[in-house]
Amino acid sequence: MSGATSPTAPLILTVDELRATARVEDLVLPAFVTDDDPVDEQIDLVALRGLVARGLVALAGPEADDGIRLDDELVALLGPTRGARVLVEVDEEQGGGAPSTWAALGGDAGPTTLFVEHGPGLVAVELSPERVAEMVARRCPLDDVVDEPVGTGFTVALDAQATADEAVVDGDPDQGRQILIAAGVSPDLTEAWIEAVTGRRRATAVQLARNIGADSDGPFEATELHWLVTAEGTAWLLSSDLTDLEPADPDADDIDDADVLPDDDFDSETAGISVRLAPIGRRDLIEALDDALAPLAVASTLGER
Repeated sequence: MSGATSPTAPLILTVDELRATARVEDLVLPAFVTDDDPVDEQIDLVALRGLVARGLVALAGPEADDGIRLDDELVALLGPTRGARVLVEVDEEQGGGAPSTWAALGGDAGPTTLFVEHGPGLVAVELSPERVAEMVARRCPLDDVVDEPVGTGFTVALDAQATADEAVVDGDPDQGRQILIAAGVSPDLTEAWIEAVTGRRRATAVQLARNIGADSDGPFEATELHWLVTAEGTAWLLSSDLTDLEPADPDADDIDDADVLPDDDFDSETAGISVRLAPIGRRDLIEALDDALAPLAVASTLGER
């Protein structure tokens, strides 16, 4: 129908309504909608009846699995999620405030369905004629990132970085400082990173999953990009790094690793994995995001920004 390629006004749905519809229509949904799904038929039936009351769904019988018919608006809105081959989820945090989450789903071409968290248990859903790559490029703000970043980066164990970052975000920079120094990061670079985290303008995490197989079973490939932007406009990009780590700072010998890095804070699956944290300029950040999205695009999505 013609509305499938035109922008639509957002429709507010509950996560239960989305889950129930997806189950009976075999749709793909973003993880922030499907997380903690109880998979309860009674919940599905109540959700579907709520959609019936709103004129969005017609039930063929008294049970949730008796068959449903979606309203044309809902068919168009959720159409790109049927067998979606591309799913991008983005978490954005502005100035230390509560994070916001949104996701874009579709194929290698438009249209794309956009899901935006709209409060506890609510999701704003809208349709765009854009490709997923175009939507992500448009919604991730990069224009205020400086062209020439200040400072140098460092490589550190992923577990140490994650634990230190959590400590700093939770208001304990001293703990974060001890963790990074014990993990081999120099005091100067540790201070630069802590200053970047505590003074961040925003932080963004992009997770992309793409079906590269011939059918809905995949296989799938995944890509992640994480960056924050400081008050001065310098972006710090977190990326995987397979190089050998530098030995721990000898001046940190007096730090009790048992106190700094408790065993239960670490995931054995990430042991031995390191990450690179480094300031990056606007053009390089655009290129990194463009590279992540490039398989989705016929031409560069971000290059003209």
